[in-house]
Amino acid sequence: MRRRYAFAKQLTEEQAEGILSEAKQIEGIKSVSITDDRKFIDVGADEDDYYRIMTDILNIHSRYTDGDKKGNGVSFSRFIYDEE
Repeated sequence: MRRRYAFAKQLTEEQAEGILSEAKQIEGIKSVSITDDRKFIDVGADEDDYYRIMTDILNIHSRYTDGDKKGNGVSFSRFIYDEE
């Protein structure tokens, strides 16, 4: 099972590429992708690793999007099951 997270603001192509490139390097991540419209990130990991991995992804996102500014966050959207 994977989880989908919504970006509060749509990413630019450059931001999406940078975030995705760094996220793929996170230890323990099984899969990561950003949707074509750059509004969501899908993350696959073992249940015990999600907190640490998402903390890393949030930090990466903040660096690329001025995440310290109000309204630039990431929020849980839904679970994605393999049969989808």
